[in-house]
Amino acid sequence: MAATGQPRPPASGNQFYVTHCTTADSVLNAPGYSVRAASVVGDPDTLRLALEFPPYELPLDMWRDKPPRALTPRRLARVRHPVSGIWAAHSVYLEKDTMNRDRSCFTHLIQLPATVGAAAVLESWAADAWVTDYPPGATRTLPRATLPVGTAVSPAALTAFLTGPATGPTDLSVVVCPRDYRSSAEARRRLVCRFLKAVVLLAAARQDRHARRDRLFVHAEPGLVAMLTYAAVRILPPFFTADLTFSTFEPAHRGLRDYRLATVIGTYLGGSGKGLDPELTGHRGYGLDTFYPEKSSPELREGTDLPPGIEELVDLAGAGEWDLLAEVHRLCAAEADGGLSLVRGTIPLARAVDRLNRGGLTSYDLITLKNDRRGGALLLARADKVWGYLREAVLTDRSLRATFRDWLADPARLSEYRRQATEALARGDPATWDACWELVRDTADPAEVKAQVEKALKSLDESQVALSRPARDRLRAACAQAGVWPDHDLLVPTDPEELEALLDPALPPDWQGYTCFAVLGPEAKNWLPDSTRPHRPALRERVRRHLLAAPPAVLAGYARQVKPFAASEPAFLAELFRPFRSECVEFLGRLIDAAAETIEPSDWFNLLDELDVYTAPHWQGFLLRDDHLCKLLAAFKADPLAPRVWDWALGQLTPQLFQGDDWELGIYQQLDRARAALGAGGIRLKAVIGDDGLAKLNAADTVLAVIADPAATPLRPGELLEAFQQFQLDPTEGLRLLYLRGQFDRVDLVREPARLDPFLAAFASCFPVTNESTARTAVTQWLAISEACPQPFRAAFQYYFVRQCVPVEYHRQLLEDVRRFPFLPEAQAWIHQGLALTLTRRAGTEAYAPVFAPTAPVAAIGPVTPAVTPLVPVAPAVTPAVPVVEDDIDFASSATRKARRDGRGRRKPGRRRDSQGGFGVVVVVVLLGLVVLAGSGWAIWKFSRHDKTPALPDTPPPAEKVDAKGKDAKGKDAKGKDAKTRDARPKNITGD
Repeated sequence: MAATGQPRPPASGNQFYVTHCTTADSVLNAPGYSVRAASVVGDPDTLRLALEFPPYELPLDMWRDKPPRALTPRRLARVRHPVSGIWAAHSVYLEKDTMNRDRSCFTHLIQLPATVGAAAVLESWAADAWVTDYPPGATRTLPRATLPVGTAVSPAALTAFLTGPATGPTDLSVVVCPRDYRSSAEARRRLVCRFLKAVVLLAAARQDRHARRDRLFVHAEPGLVAMLTYAAVRILPPFFTADLTFSTFEPAHRGLRDYRLATVIGTYLGGSGKGLDPELTGHRGYGLDTFYPEKSSPELREGTDLPPGIEELVDLAGAGEWDLLAEVHRLCAAEADGGLSLVRGTIPLARAVDRLNRGGLTSYDLITLKNDRRGGALLLARADKVWGYLREAVLTDRSLRATFRDWLADPARLSEYRRQATEALARGDPATWDACWELVRDTADPAEVKAQVEKALKSLDESQVALSRPARDRLRAACAQAGVWPDHDLLVPTDPEELEALLDPALPPDWQGYTCFAVLGPEAKNWLPDSTRPHRPALRERVRRHLLAAPPAVLAGYARQVKPFAASEPAFLAELFRPFRSECVEFLGRLIDAAAETIEPSDWFNLLDELDVYTAPHWQGFLLRDDHLCKLLAAFKADPLAPRVWDWALGQLTPQLFQGDDWELGIYQQLDRARAALGAGGIRLKAVIGDDGLAKLNAADTVLAVIADPAATPLRPGELLEAFQQFQLDPTEGLRLLYLRGQFDRVDLVREPARLDPFLAAFASCFPVTNESTARTAVTQWLAISEACPQPFRAAFQYYFVRQCVPVEYHRQLLEDVRRFPFLPEAQAWIHQGLALTLTRRAGTEAYAPVFAPTAPVAAIGPVTPAVTPLVPVAPAVTPAVPVVEDDIDFASSATRKARRDGRGRRKPGRRRDSQGGFGVVVVVVLLGLVVLAGSGWAIWKFSRHDKTPALPDTPPPAEKVDAKGKDAKGKDAKGKDAKTRDARPKNITGD
């Protein structure tokens, strides 16, 4: 508006007609395409700028048809003037030029101030004031011009385009709603939304100096481009469209990708079946193709998400609420990003401000104002008016209550609502209590709610028992919500019906436990109201049944209440199991889960002893199920009574543990887990079970670890022997057990002898070879174990230990010893061969190493008696009598391997050399044999002279003979107990 209150005059500027003309008609006196007329005729530079405006051309595919002017695209553009202001350009097609040639054009240019926005230029679409032709001979001087104003593009036209039926001309030159969109207002609305999204994306890209996608290409009729661009300018906040440049039509064949005069660039391809070039829609900018939507940029295709706020703005435009839309723009103007994300909240804010000023305020308006920082300031300025509405509205409107929580959370207001609630409860008005207390609960913070509950209980302290059932229920609910422990009077029943309510699973488990505790209490305590006297037996029976089926959380709450009374009042624990019912077993398990650490160890001892858990048939195996024993031991920690249970459990472990006895394995696993639990709690196991108990548990660890994986269990010398001794298990029997359970009896000693090494290491831990005496002892035990080895591999088994572990100087004595389990002939022969080889090596002569092979197939694991193959010392010139396994290199010496290689590499020459030098080798062997015989005769004479006999092999420490199941010949286990009663509890577990 002008200072006088009158409308400002429209902006005006110099205008120019640019078309094909003769020299006489040209302002520049130049024939052809030139400035035909202008407001400034004496300024060549200004005229040159008008002439340089890009010329209009028909789409290439329309050239052949020579269409009439009405059926050709029209250009309306707003671009920056090279010097100042803007160009408003309007171009049309002419069928002929001044030379009567086909395809000319006429452009009407107006240079206007930059303040003339895109909306004003777009509203000139198809205006009659745009000049579309100029006759020859007409004046070349024009007056200044104002921007034409049309009716095809306007706020009313845009509203009709979004929601109403489509009308108006259909000629290509002026149409704004093409035939494809005339039948569906929803399709036009979606198209506008996608175009607005494109403008938003374009604005974001233009904020980035390095972005390449800085233009929007639109394939549509020029009038539709004008309407879409106008929608963006009028609907979006000014942040996105300020100083927007556009052209409704530019020919695609004229290098559209390099056109930089406008941001929004329309084009029309003439119905050729072509869509936008992917280069335009993917790299150069964004593309919206109204003819072929699938050729639009991926971001702008049908079904893609829209930025927040766009649909709401479009709805306002569709409803014709242009003033409200302008107010939304004003409220969003301060936002750095244009405020599009705030549109959804800004629209109702604008409506709420209007009703706050005019009257008719609603809860929705108050919430809208409160949730916006701009509306919040208005509410504070009119607080009295607002509170007059809020005081009662918040009691029924939860949304309003949550929104104005900071207003309602004032302690004085909360106390007022709480007083109203308790007074209503006392007079029997639970509905008012519900409304007021719900407000307190929803408004105050947890600490304040708890304080208000405690004040309510205090105010009703003397009348809680007399309150009605609904009132007591509401008080308990308030306590549960606030985390306040109710008074005793609220947790004891006044009748059987209320007991059911108190045992409801929805109530806190601790409360249920307290109720059970109070009901089961002795009469002398007087914990129940007088009104319950006739019902107390039934109440107690109901509580017992509830506890028998209660989850661990309820039992935990019950145990916390019972703890001080468990020793003096048997009704609290032992009586729950009388009479015994099948569910008592599961009940005790859940009680252990819930209260193992709550109830004192002494009370646990008394309860388990009274129930006879250790020996009664119906409790058989109970302690091993579900880690009950482990949980009790972990809970007892280092209590003085804990060692009794540990001793009992350790006493159940016998050699049968290593046979895989389920009972003993279960006990061991319980002990192992209890040990881990104590360790996690920082309690040393030795302080609980002493050195002997720890030694036995460690011994079980060792033996079970070796049985599980001998190769992965490192053993120190004597460690396994000590472990066997802890269980009074004969080491040989223990090793035989390890041999069989480890499936070493299935080892093929010809092909895989190294697989026996883990067992060899375990054996060496029990029987280390350090001198001749220990060697003889070890061999004796090894031969005893060899009885468990399958017959086909027994000789190899016997020889393998001698070869691997016994020094060769002891071999002869080993052969002479008399044993219960002697060497097999094959093993003796291989040891003799080894001795001969040693003598040969010492004499400097190489020979084959002794070899062996089973005389039955590897798969023959049963008691097969093979034919004995005699083994004799082998020399190079003598073919060995024992079958030689060529692939067996584990028992062959380096000389043997070398001889085999030489024999394979030089077979025929080798035979000749053998025959030539064989006699000398035989002589050497015979001489050495004589020496050995002489030495043996001297040794026999010496022993005979002194009247001594060879010492027998060492034997292991004496131990009572125990069979594989840990029982002696009388059927007793390793502890001397009868195996049938091994799970019986010793008398001293409770000090009996």
